[in-house]
Amino acid sequence: MVTKLNFKKVLDNENCSKCTDKPFYRQLSNLIQIFVFYVKTRTPPVYCFPIATVLSFLLISKDHILEDVVVAFGIGMTSYLLALATYVYNDLTDIDVDQINRKEQSVITQNQSRGGLIILVISLFTLAATISYVISFNAFLISIVFIVLGIFYSHPKFSLKSKFPLKTIVTATGAGLLSLLGGAAAIGNGSEYNTLHNTITILPLPTIYLAFSFSIFYFIQSPIGDIADIAGDRAAGRKTFPLVLGMNRTLGVMLSVPFIMLTMNGLCFNLVHISIHGTVSIIGTSLLVVGFIGWISNRLHNPSLIKSKRNNVRYLNILMQISLLIALI
Repeated sequence: MVTKLNFKKVLDNENCSKCTDKPFYRQLSNLIQIFVFYVKTRTPPVYCFPIATVLSFLLISKDHILEDVVVAFGIGMTSYLLALATYVYNDLTDIDVDQINRKEQSVITQNQSRGGLIILVISLFTLAATISYVISFNAFLISIVFIVLGIFYSHPKFSLKSKFPLKTIVTATGAGLLSLLGGAAAIGNGSEYNTLHNTITILPLPTIYLAFSFSIFYFIQSPIGDIADIAGDRAAGRKTFPLVLGMNRTLGVMLSVPFIMLTMNGLCFNLVHISIHGTVSIIGTSLLVVGFIGWISNRLHNPSLIKSKRNNVRYLNILMQISLLIALI
């Protein structure tokens, strides 16, 4: 558990004997320490994204994955850095709300200068964009679109996260982009796929199907977060699913997602060549999702308990992605 006391201790520049005489090295050391703290505290909600990116990469590079390990690692790291930078920037603009919803995270953010956090965000975004550019120009373009979307999501001037239903739509779109990132990287790395006029590479339908599925799952993941954070969101005047639609309709939206995915599986069975064993896996995961939503519906009076189960829905999201990969390979 990160507390205000031990965070200050870590940030104490007097403990850095090698950089006491050089402000630049002190600032760099401070930046690295802040980065390490955010890796520790924000990786749980972030790791879904690089996993989805790598799974999308595997979908295309399945025939020569051993040759592409370095690229897979690079594009997975790109996805992680993009997501982490977005979360850090979100925390920076969410200090007041986090005092209610996530007090420990608010303490971490408050104990660092705004300038330092902005430098960290810019550094992470720049590093991610650079890695994606080295891998593939198409991956670079997707990274840039994601960065712009992440800034618009949190920047006070736009604050899309405060608008209904843009918060969930933007989150879902960002998730889909990071899934497509893996496919774009695989194609840019030399995979054989159709090209339009020999200049524009077309992402194959299975990759788009996988990305859309990852996106739509955030209509479960995001509302669960909104239910857990309802007190802080209400105080901040935000319009989220539970506050606008009410709990029952929000649960209805969440419950529709596994049924939409099952319907998609049936409609696209021949179009994207979904396998039988993959279909069985998707059905099984969908039943687990329905069961989890049912469990949530009986505990709406206890937001703190729901908050403690956020990782469960992330596990289900990853399991669904793996099921889809099995179905599409």
